[in-house]
Amino acid sequence: PTALLLAAALQGALPGLAGPWRLGGMVTLLALGAYGMACAWRLQASTLAELQDAMQSLVQGDLTRTPATCDDTPAGALGRGIELVTQGMSRMVARVRSEAQLIAMASEQLGRHAGSLSQRTDTQARSLEEAARNLHHLLDTVKDNSAAIQAADAMADEVQRAAEHGAQVVAGAVASMQELERRSGQMHDIIGVIDG
Repeated sequence: PTALLLAAALQGALPGLAGPWRLGGMVTLLALGAYGMACAWRLQASTLAELQDAMQSLVQGDLTRTPATCDDTPAGALGRGIELVTQGMSRMVARVRSEAQLIAMASEQLGRHAGSLSQRTDTQARSLEEAARNLHHLLDTVKDNSAAIQAADAMADEVQRAAEHGAQVVAGAVASMQELERRSGQMHDIIGVIDG
C-alpha cells in the first residue's frame, strides 16, 4: 500500500492537492514510503537473521532452537522447513540414543555371559586335569597290582613246586616207613619163630 500511494503521488493521481501542498504531500508520501520500506527491510533482515541463527544452531547440533517465523511469506515457509528438519533430526537422534542404549545393555549382558562361560570353562578344565591325574594314579596302581599279581603268581608256582616236592618226599617217607614196618613185622615173625 505504501508503494501505491507513492506511485500515485508521483504521477499526479491526487488532483485535489495543488501547489505547495502538492509538493509537501509528495514529500510526506516519499517519507512515508521510505519509512515503510525501512520497516519492511528491518523486518525482513530480522527474519533472515533469525532464520540464519536457527540454521547455525542446527548445524552445531542444537535441536532445541526453531525459528519463530511461521507466517505465509517465503521466509516463513523456510522457517517451517527448518522446524520440520529440526524435528525430524530430533526424532532420529532419539532413535539412535535408544538403539545405543539397547546395544550397551546387550553388550553388558554379553560380557556377563562371556565371564560366566569363562568361569565354567576354567572349572571344567580343572576338573578334567584332576580326572587325568586320578586316571594316571589308577593306571599306576593297576601296573603295581599287575606286577604284584605276577610276583604272587610266580611265588604260587614256586610254592606249588615245593609242595609237590614235599609231597614226593612225604610219599617216599611213607613208603620207607611202610617198608620199615613190613620188615619190622618180618623181624618180629623171625624173632617169634626163634623164641618159639
